[in-house]
Amino acid sequence: VFAHITEAYSTLTNDEGRRKYDEDLAIRKRAPAQEKKVEGGDIPLMNFRHGKDMFDRGKFGEAVPFLQNACDQDPSKAEYFHLLAQAQSRNPRWKKDAEENFLKAAERDPTNAEIYAHLGTLYSKGGLHAKARDMFKKALQWDPANEEAQAGLAQDDGGRKGLLGMFKK
Repeated sequence: VFAHITEAYSTLTNDEGRRKYDEDLAIRKRAPAQEKKVEGGDIPLMNFRHGKDMFDRGKFGEAVPFLQNACDQDPSKAEYFHLLAQAQSRNPRWKKDAEENFLKAAERDPTNAEIYAHLGTLYSKGGLHAKARDMFKKALQWDPANEEAQAGLAQDDGGRKGLLGMFKK
């Protein structure tokens, strides 16, 4: 209930959010016969859109509850888990949650190279270089031109050629 109140408050006090809400309301009034059919699937999408809007404005902490609600309400959407994980990865306290949600996104969309690249970056920042390398390689299997994965692998290889590289032939 609190999440719904917070969502309503955030939507109505934000000019852009209020405009989108008014547009959605106007569409619903024009098509009352479809309202019941659309309403159940509409709430997760509205939460996702609002969370994405917060994310795009750099308000990652504010985006997380909306994206979490979207994931809870429709756990079949890889993009919901992916964006939630991206928002969580911005906060060091949520790194483990971010990892879990990247993995859920990859489970739902196993061919999405971006998910693997973002997870690789998370692992790399956490010092888990072997896991990072595996994720970057997996990303490149699905998208050989993925720049984040290429850069991640190049950075990882560069680090190994340094001090540790002296001991390898």
